[in-house]
Amino acid sequence: MARTTDLPVLRAIGRNIAEVRNYRGLTQEQLADWIDVSADALASLERGARFPRLRTLLVLSRELDVPLRDLIEDQKNVADASNDRARLMVQARTLVHDLSDEFLAIAVEQLSALARRDGSSGAKD
Repeated sequence: MARTTDLPVLRAIGRNIAEVRNYRGLTQEQLADWIDVSADALASLERGARFPRLRTLLVLSRELDVPLRDLIEDQKNVADASNDRARLMVQARTLVHDLSDEFLAIAVEQLSALARRDGSSGAKD
């Protein structure tokens, strides 16, 4: 059983797994089959009921084609972000990861322009 101090970490990992799974259009059953765990075990991970094994995280990272960091990083604690912002950050990193080099360069240029505009308006998160 996880300590109560671990609950935010567990929930963040579970939320990240679920967000990427949903973005990829997979059901829990499909992903569970891919990573060779039961659907109940995957549901438990996504609810933050237990810590995933390192092997499971590595397989999830490979099968979902996302950096391991995106599965374990708690955006809420890292940037004091809302759940919506954390969800958007994971989705954005997943999208960027999927881009070709040509489109990645275009995306960086566009994001730079948006960041300059957002910075000039004085907006902060």
